Amino acid sequence: MYKMEPLLITDSAVSNELRALQTAAYLVEARLIGFDGIPQINETHEALLTSNGIFYGCRLDGRLAGAIALEEESPGELTIDRLVVHPDFFRNGIGRFLLRQTLELYPNVDWLVSTGALNAPAIQLYLSMGFIETGRKEVAPGLEIANFRRTSGPLTDT
Repeated sequence: MYKMEPLLITDSAVSNELRALQTAAYLVEARLIGFDGIPQINETHEALLTSNGIFYGCRLDGRLAGAIALEEESPGELTIDRLVVHPDFFRNGIGRFLLRQTLELYPNVDWLVSTGALNAPAIQLYLSMGFIETGRKEVAPGLEIANFRRTSGPLTDT
């Protein structure tokens, strides 16, 4: 079974792994949503270091296969800043595993997350884990973002 571990992004080797992972993952999302301006595609080590996120990852065969980052927006509320799976490991349940582990690790908070409105796999994942869509907003010409919220409480898959 998979294991989730904290990622120390100040370690340049970890930062390099994470940036390579998210570049690969976000390039796939960019094709899905028809928008190649996702900031994390070309994120630098320095930009990553400015993140206030708490990062966790999942390794398979020694490779960083997936990662999730959380940010506290306000007391009692966490935002999923990013949830990425390397395309080599798509459809293996890694995104669901990381999301589930994170929700179980922080059970007494409300959750926020956004994704491209055309990113059907991500939307299905969030809905299946108890998130409710709260609205959509066009953030760039032709790019609509779907926003989701999940209130604290026990986790039940649908």
